[in-house]
Amino acid sequence: MTLSLREAHDAAALGALVRACIAADTGRHALLVPLAPLWRKGVKPHHARLIQAALEPLLVADRAQSFHLPDHTVVIVWRESVPGRLDAVLQALRALLVDLPGPDGQKEAATVPITLLHLPEEADALLRAVEATLGAPADAAQAERLHLLPPLDLPTLAAMEQALGRADLAGFLRRRPVCAVSKAATLQLRRERRFLSLPAIAEALTPERDPEADPWLFQRLSRTLDRRLLVLLGAPEMRERPPFALTLQVASLSSAEFLRFDAALSVAARGEIWLELRAADILADPAGFLFARDFVRLRGYRLALRGLPAVLLPAFLPTAASLGFDALHLRYGAELENLPPDCLARLREMAASVVLTRTDHAGALDWGLSQGITHFEGTLIEPDSQPSAIVLLRRELRATAQNEQGFMLH
Repeated sequence: MTLSLREAHDAAALGALVRACIAADTGRHALLVPLAPLWRKGVKPHHARLIQAALEPLLVADRAQSFHLPDHTVVIVWRESVPGRLDAVLQALRALLVDLPGPDGQKEAATVPITLLHLPEEADALLRAVEATLGAPADAAQAERLHLLPPLDLPTLAAMEQALGRADLAGFLRRRPVCAVSKAATLQLRRERRFLSLPAIAEALTPERDPEADPWLFQRLSRTLDRRLLVLLGAPEMRERPPFALTLQVASLSSAEFLRFDAALSVAARGEIWLELRAADILADPAGFLFARDFVRLRGYRLALRGLPAVLLPAFLPTAASLGFDALHLRYGAELENLPPDCLARLREMAASVVLTRTDHAGALDWGLSQGITHFEGTLIEPDSQPSAIVLLRRELRATAQNEQGFMLH
């Protein structure tokens, strides 16, 4: 899901406000009104104006602020306790919701889980609620469903490969931007990663199987997808101007499809294409990696390492430069925040060549900026969300830096 400018701004602003309340131990009240159930029932836009009017009494409370989040969620935050005014607002909302039309045009009671939270005691609950409104990308939701299914078997894989050889896969091509946060606090597109969505393809071809459950068959399927991606992007109508990145297996770099893709590119174009290799693939075939690395670097491509587990970072970082990678893609998660201090210090030294992936919420962006990382990939990172969300976030980071142990803002 791509956030609008208003939604990105409000999500970041609300997250910043919550963190400020925690840091300063400042009390606030927050009312969450998720209106998505109403829109799914066919409620018209003018009903939104009625709901907004019902919330007006809270907007004149002390330090009151209104936030419009994704999924039609409205959050009102204020400081002083206003029990009488709050009761009037809740009654007005209930009366309005009962009077709204159902999908068949008949009036029926609408179920909207209105929640009242208090800060800073329930800050975690509010942040979780905000992140829940951001939702999961469609491919991520599809992948989660697929992982509950049995693995591929050989007949199913053979059928998939036959279908992939005939199908037009342009509709399964995904683009994910990698953006830099500049000193002016704006998002600047550096490149985009182009890949075929395996979850979407699996749901279309084999919805009853999990394509990643069997590692050996998954590796075979990945090579097939690599070849089909190279054929797709090598077509004249798809040969768009770089820079872009492709995540490929080591073995795919010596395939006939890659050689044809390479031959169609100019020397200048190769210098703007990033080839991303997965750590597991490299560890499985070190000799093959060294050969492929030298070949593609001789041809002018840039190399990035993807999928390195955080547990291997302490061993990898001291030798990172000798492996010949131009960038390191790290997936955000709690394990990154728990790295040893010396490993974090080394990571900060090479932060200019690090891309933080899975930047899907403000907490991930917070952590990356605090380590000096400036390049990000994730659902929160979209060039059209600049500059408001990032400006607000960086302003809040500076304001709370002194309250956070070990915080470092570059």
